[in-house]
Amino acid sequence: MGFDEIESFVALLSDYPNLYLDSSMTLGNYFNTKTAVHPEWFDRHSDRILFGTDFPHLPYEWRKELSTLLSFGLGKEKEDKILYQNAEKLLASRPLHPRRLPG
Repeated sequence: MGFDEIESFVALLSDYPNLYLDSSMTLGNYFNTKTAVHPEWFDRHSDRILFGTDFPHLPYEWRKELSTLLSFGLGKEKEDKILYQNAEKLLASRPLHPRRLPG
């Protein structure tokens, strides 16, 4: 999710069934903006949102993001999808090929 355009990105989920979004830097209230994250987005699109932290590249308290996600009260099934199952599904949907080395 691109935070300054978050509403536009979430709206794309309705038109593009293969689109996934991640939550990096969206749940910690790090930006001084009026843009809001709505729990119903996570509820409605729990099958296509991935929990993201940008760790270790951006040094911020990612536990704050996890705490915010859990405060939405989505329930264990939807939380598990967002926290890890969607990533597993997305990675499993594409065959992984070993690197072919010359020689």
